[in-house]
Amino acid sequence: MSYALLLFLGGVGVIELIVGLAIAFIPAFFLVRFMLKTALRQGAESVNRLAVFGGLLIAPAILAVVTIAISSIMFTWYARGLRSPGGIEETTETDTAWTAPVMPRRSTVHPKAVALLTEEFYWSRHEIAGPFGEYNSDQLWSDFIKWRKDHANSSVVEYRDEFLVKYKFFDNADAGELPGTQLHNDNVTIATGLSQLMLEGRMDEDIKALSREAIERQLTAEMIEQYDDDDYKDVRRSILKKILVLLDGI
Repeated sequence: MSYALLLFLGGVGVIELIVGLAIAFIPAFFLVRFMLKTALRQGAESVNRLAVFGGLLIAPAILAVVTIAISSIMFTWYARGLRSPGGIEETTETDTAWTAPVMPRRSTVHPKAVALLTEEFYWSRHEIAGPFGEYNSDQLWSDFIKWRKDHANSSVVEYRDEFLVKYKFFDNADAGELPGTQLHNDNVTIATGLSQLMLEGRMDEDIKALSREAIERQLTAEMIEQYDDDDYKDVRRSILKKILVLLDGI
């Protein structure tokens, strides 16, 4: 469960408590007051005790009923906004929303991709040397599936370009591209090609060529030095070379 979700549910709980107390105890207070006045007018001590006892029972009961009702309403409302944690969710005529998992999963991608991408780094958002480990690269997969639905016949390079603009990764080589920005751009290019492979079981020649160029550029000493840890430099080289071999075989 995410930190944001915990905050949301905690806030809902506080609101429920405040509203429940207000709705339950205010009417109960006036009810008990009325019963006490009635008992005092009649001068019956037994009735007086019964009124107090009844009020003490009624107030928590009303509170419980109101809290449960509010909780049910809030949970139902929130649950309608949640999506299945699995693959792409089916839509209905009344539900036009179309969602995708944040990260590609073997259970939801093309079978050919599962057969080809046997290394764990292809599926990890935590391996920063991998194709989906860089900042915003995990978002790339989700956005790509949404984009592909409406651009089935377009080159995925168009998506790559739109993604770079959307997340402010600009190709400005003529003005002297910073290595860090080029690192991001190349990672996005590589991840875009792999996203097509995962979704469709193929990779178009244009994105494949750009991915190969990106990998060869990232294998240069200048780009490898973007990683501070020497051991991680070796991990980065190894991953890039494995992807390069993959591109040559598809």
